[in-house]
Amino acid sequence: VYRDEFEAYEDASMMRSLDLPATAMIIDSPWSSKHVSFDFNPRQFPNGKQFLENLHKQGYKIVFWLVPFINPNAPNFKEGDERG
Repeated sequence: VYRDEFEAYEDASMMRSLDLPATAMIIDSPWSSKHVSFDFNPRQFPNGKQFLENLHKQGYKIVFWLVPFINPNAPNFKEGDERG
């Protein structure tokens, strides 16, 4: 579990420096602002979009741990519900 983007960057850089054949990184829970809200927790990942772009530039695909529903208390629930 990465506690923040710094730890993920550190791990990604270490794998590259050791020439390990890594192509994916798993970002485990908790990473979102609310349970199953599908948005980055700004305290852990303050630059979520840039974080993903930087890892993609290093050749990583990112896999997020998640469950297949949106928390009804999440700010984006209404949008998801309206879009089916």
